[in-house]
Amino acid sequence: MKRTLSFIIALVIIVTTMFAFPVSSASYKVGDLNGDGQINALDSNCIRKYLAGSYVLSDERCADINGDGEVSLPDAAIFLKALSGVYNIVQPEDEPDGVSIASYTVVYPAEGTVYEQYAAEILCDWVADNCGVELTCVDDTAPEVEYEILIGNTNREESATGAEFADNQFLLKADGSKLVLQGKDYMVGGAVGELTYYNISAETVLTDQIATENVISDYAPVEGDSVILMIGDGMGFNHLKFTDFYLRRDPTYEGFIAEAFPNSGDCITYCLSELKGDYTFDKITTDSAAAGTALATGWKTQKGYLGQNGFGGDVVNIREVAHDLGYKTGIISTEPLTGATPASFSVHTDSRANDQDIINQQAALLENGLIDYFKGDSYDDLLADTKEALDVISTDSEGYFIMIEEAYIDKACHKLGAGTYTLADLVSYVRRFNTAIQYAATFTASRPDSVLIVTADHETGSITPTGGYDSGGNHSNVNVPVFAMGYGTEMFNGTTVDNTDIADFMASAYGLETFGGDYTNVNE
Repeated sequence: MKRTLSFIIALVIIVTTMFAFPVSSASYKVGDLNGDGQINALDSNCIRKYLAGSYVLSDERCADINGDGEVSLPDAAIFLKALSGVYNIVQPEDEPDGVSIASYTVVYPAEGTVYEQYAAEILCDWVADNCGVELTCVDDTAPEVEYEILIGNTNREESATGAEFADNQFLLKADGSKLVLQGKDYMVGGAVGELTYYNISAETVLTDQIATENVISDYAPVEGDSVILMIGDGMGFNHLKFTDFYLRRDPTYEGFIAEAFPNSGDCITYCLSELKGDYTFDKITTDSAAAGTALATGWKTQKGYLGQNGFGGDVVNIREVAHDLGYKTGIISTEPLTGATPASFSVHTDSRANDQDIINQQAALLENGLIDYFKGDSYDDLLADTKEALDVISTDSEGYFIMIEEAYIDKACHKLGAGTYTLADLVSYVRRFNTAIQYAATFTASRPDSVLIVTADHETGSITPTGGYDSGGNHSNVNVPVFAMGYGTEMFNGTTVDNTDIADFMASAYGLETFGGDYTNVNE
């Protein structure tokens, strides 16, 4: 079932009275969903109801606002822009005023940032998947051609906009035959999203409705059905502070990018003790199995349990929810797939030590086509696998879910000082995780209907900002970070949540009003 956009009541009332577009005679008119001869906020209510399954259209072509041949969430989002006067609805008898996407070459700066290169790759992938066009993508040392999409600060004259961006701001501009896409770090992906989501109809770039001046836009996600969850196993706030401290003289490290996300808070991680004689549980320090299960299912549980609640009952996980809705799903981890975190999102068993049971259940997922991307031991290829997985699950799927884990932050902290791992190793794992997040953030910014959450299952090692640690490598009850971007993630901003709240939020993105469960018999 498709999710729908939430329209602010006051705005709907205002635009209903201020904007009414007359329509001419034709067999159908795009935007006039109720057939009253006008395009206004009443029609936006119709498309919202249609997407929810509670309205029947006399002609679905009326609701295909972006002309891509189907009625979906982007049409509802674009309709709101049309009512606000910043999008022109193209009627079937009109020729779109624009340029074929196939005319363009994508150009990124040879000496630019990783975000600019990622944005170029993401744009080309989107055009290939949605327009069937393979764009040429080159760096700015290539000869200039007439029609170019300039990503970031290229050496082309048109890229010299002089625009200054705050966090989560971007620019999309038409300058002659060039399109200029710029933004702050990963938010250059926001410019990609503005182009693809709102300004490409079928295979035509609607250049007439793209600003010709420097118009700085704020990141404005829309409601959707896609979630990326990234888990740094064992990663606390001080792991990030120590990484900054350790790399303070390294000019190639610019900080943990998730700290720039629009929303951030912290998360409680405790799990349940074994069930006591009086049928109550105590709160205790979690392991990865219980913490992963809480994030995956919305249920607190006992140590070692995977996909089961504290009483040993199987409970549905968020990946299963997405799959059952017909969406593509994936799991990536730098540890084997039988590890606690990937297993939390893929199996149901009463012990993380049940290796054969875990292997059998995971094999069944693959054999029965119940998961679309499933890869462990991504030790040397986390960035490459993140790129590949996001392309796989976002192609030909109206929504998706993926969990991506960096497991070695935890592993290093368990063995610091024991001759196995060093503080330098720990920093390298935080940095590897950061690299994957950089791509995922650029990808999410390019998909306004996607959500990205970066968090941890628990803290390991009681790391200090200057590199002190618990030589026993124990887990702690210290709250862990939550960084988020996407529709509705304001709920995490400046707040303390429970790890089950993250699961509840992800479930709400898929239309579930309730998910997981609470216990009344947990002792403080």
